[in-house]
Amino acid sequence: MYLTALFQDLESVEVELIGKNVSGLGFDVKGNPRDGISISNIHERGAARENNQIHVGEFINLVSVSPGL
Repeated sequence: MYLTALFQDLESVEVELIGKNVSGLGFDVKGNPRDGISISNIHERGAARENNQIHVGEFINLVSVSPGL
């Protein structure tokens, strides 16, 4: 499974989360559409931890999930 998420801090950066034998993105979110959605926790196992490219407190602009080949 290929997991792609676009995160925003001061500038937007696209992060592709690709995990081995994991389900889900591997992080929790908090917030709402008006104030923004941010990362509240990174799970011990999952694509987010494996890739180590996103961090607690960063805001999400877009998430799309695509099946792997």
